[in-house]
Amino acid sequence: LPSLKISGAERSLMLLSGSEKIILYLCFKVALSKALGNPGFFVFDDPTLHLDLERKDLMVEFIRQLAEEYQVIITSNDPDIREGLAGAHLIETKREG
Repeated sequence: LPSLKISGAERSLMLLSGSEKIILYLCFKVALSKALGNPGFFVFDDPTLHLDLERKDLMVEFIRQLAEEYQVIITSNDPDIREGLAGAHLIETKREG
């Protein structure tokens, strides 16, 4: 497998942490969509799952920048996303019972 240069050091894709793989996957998803034509919108299902606070902040900033150009739909139970994307449209669902 290829390797990536992260902070000046070569890292095998097999040795990336789970959170690094999530971030890399979403970046590839966005890059591929842009390369294939204007996607119009992106859907992310719980993009901060398993991320530490520092990486959550990076993910929220990534989403915020993406939302300046595209529509972004996120499903999440993470209150950090809600706080980080203040002013975004919010749809809440609640179970009855």
